[in-house]
Amino acid sequence: MKFLTPMLATMVVIFGCAKGTTWVKPSTGFGEVRRVAVLPFQSNKAGLGEEITNRMTTALLQLDRFKVVDAASRLPKQDRIENDLGDSLPDQGLAVSEQSLAANLDVDAFFSGSIRRYGNWFTGKNMNIDVRMISRSGTILWTCNYKTDWAFTGLGTEGSLASKIVKEVVKRLEGSLEIP
Repeated sequence: MKFLTPMLATMVVIFGCAKGTTWVKPSTGFGEVRRVAVLPFQSNKAGLGEEITNRMTTALLQLDRFKVVDAASRLPKQDRIENDLGDSLPDQGLAVSEQSLAANLDVDAFFSGSIRRYGNWFTGKNMNIDVRMISRSGTILWTCNYKTDWAFTGLGTEGSLASKIVKEVVKRLEGSLEIP
């Protein structure tokens, strides 16, 4: 027992802890969702939103469940804004509704969300992601919130944390798609 506690503490420091929640709208017919797009994620760090958007798009393509439409090339210029960090974001309700956004992209649903990075070298690099799958009619079909807790470790680059977080989100989505 005297060796178990230090070993568990070491594992938490090295591998970190993670937690999150997933919600699926009851009676969601995921079979009707064939074409999706991933909108640019909001972020508190320059470039991180774009990186998560790209990784999420790639992960959805690898899932081989949806036809993924390139939102960046099809989103009308007037429906985009830039935040103070230079990330390009969809205009959150000022010029476009979910319905017109989905119609412009010709998709059944789209993914949108935010990613927040916090912490430092000493306390660890932590990230929190919120993802929503929104139908063409504007109804939220699926949500996921996931947070990494890599406290007191400098292990893992920002890119590896981003990969870990996207893999977990897509794994949770895949599990939700299997719900009858």
